[in-house]
Formats: sequence, C-alpha cells, structure tokens
Amino acid sequence: MEQARFAHLCTVMSRMHHRREGYPFGSLVDFAPDSMGHPIFSFSPLAIHTRNLLADPRCTLVVQIPGWSGLSNARVTIFGDVYPLEENQQEWAHKQYIAKHQQGPSQQWGNFYYFRMQNIRFVFVINLSWPDL
Repeated sequence: MEQARFAHLCTVMSRMHHRREGYPFGSLVDFAPDSMGHPIFSFSPLAIHTRNLLADPRCTLVVQIPGWSGLSNARVTIFGDVYPLEENQQEWAHKQYIAKHQQGPSQQWGNFYYFRMQNIRFVFVINLSWPDL
C-alpha cells in the first residue's frame, strides 16, 4: 500500500445513471494510506465514482505494485465503505495525501474533498507465480 500510488476503485452505479443503476463502475484513482493503512482519496464532487459513493459507500479497491506487468505480480483487493471525511479532518487528510504524492496546494485544483475507506471487511492478497517447466 505504501508503494502504490494508484488503484482501481469499483463502485455501484447510482440511480442518477438510470439505465446503468446497479452495474459495477471502475475508476483509476490515486490514494494515500493513513497511519492505520486505510486509503484516503481526493475526489471531485463531479466525478461519477464520487456520486456513486455518496449514494452507496460499498466498494472495492484493487491495488497493484508499481511496475505491475501481469498476473504473476502482487496485488490486493480491499472490500469496504468509502465516506467523506468531516470538515475538521480535511486539512489532516490533505497533508497525508500531498506527503505521498509530493504535490503542493497549487497543484490541487477545483473543489476536491477527502474521503476515507472504512469498515474494511475483506482483504484478498494475491501473488501468483508460475514455475518454469
């Protein structure tokens, strides 16, 4: 988790997408883990995944090691709920986030808000390797 900068976030399409409601929706997102290893995200309120999470916080996050080159590389799938952080936690989350992504405040544009994955239920760690025969 500390090495990875990006992950695939899978949410459930909300009612606002009437014909696609209930279907899975995948997004490539960046994140930073907090001191307990819970992922922190910076989301725009306009993003589809943000709207989906506000309607239904259940999701999965698939994290791969940097330089991932195939199914024999390590990856983890985390099941949990993603919620917006309270206003008094936004500055703390911003510091966590920019420490990992090494970006200054000027590089954060728009009305982005910080969210955190909580209620982590399952973690699947996969590291398959096939022997050479």
